[in-house]
Amino acid sequence: MKQEIAEILSGANTKDWKEIQVDFGDDFLDIKVPDDCVILSMPSMPCLVDSAASITRALNQPTGSPTLSEIIHAKDKAVDDLTVCITVSDITRPAPY
Repeated sequence: MKQEIAEILSGANTKDWKEIQVDFGDDFLDIKVPDDCVILSMPSMPCLVDSAASITRALNQPTGSPTLSEIIHAKDKAVDDLTVCITVSDITRPAPY
């Protein structure tokens, strides 16, 4: 624990604080927080039944954006002159931003 945090906590009465688990890599950290803290969390999402079909559908019908083909054609360049980057949101960063 950082020295500054340890100094602050040394004067706090943490006896009545609640213990929660926080995702940390592939594991969890058990931490204590004041009882009046509001805990925010992401809702659980079901696994995709057919991930390949879902990815294809997302590429062909993106939310709030033209399709990848439409974006590429709008650049009016040869395919060999283009670079495409596709980003994927993961569980650590809620989206949309």
